[in-house]
Amino acid sequence: MDSVDIQDLIAKLVSKKMKKNLIIILTILALASNALAGTEFTGVWRGSGSAVDHNGLTYPGCQFLLKLQQTDTQFAVAKASYDCGDLKANLSPFSLDIRNNELFYQNEKIGSIETNSIKARFADKNLTTYYDMLIIDSDNLDLQQTLFNNEQPNIYLMLSGNLKKQ
Repeated sequence: MDSVDIQDLIAKLVSKKMKKNLIIILTILALASNALAGTEFTGVWRGSGSAVDHNGLTYPGCQFLLKLQQTDTQFAVAKASYDCGDLKANLSPFSLDIRNNELFYQNEKIGSIETNSIKARFADKNLTTYYDMLIIDSDNLDLQQTLFNNEQPNIYLMLSGNLKKQ
């Protein structure tokens, strides 16, 4: 297929008045698209929230840290930690492949990624972990992490927080 000059195509399809309106609309769409393209997960995110453990104990004032890196083909958690006083953890770094907005860990599909959201599920012998991350705007991310004990039907640990991009 031959390349087509967009200006020539617009000139052939619409009148001058329609052309001006179309250019304004295309400009607005381009600006909106650029704004969304900048809304990605790459960066350092810090924030606070709470946790509830399998005994029903609530841990308010949790501090969260995420260092995330995203490209078109990969999503990586370089650093992740939470500190809820007596309940704290530093999570091991990991990397996921991105293929058609789907997330893969060691060639197994574990979730999906969109411009501003991630949903993922990891499972091993002992735990199944669900992650939900939603970028509210370019500087705010809501995090939900739920861990289930595979041998017991009750929730083992639920974490939630609001993080700000640093």
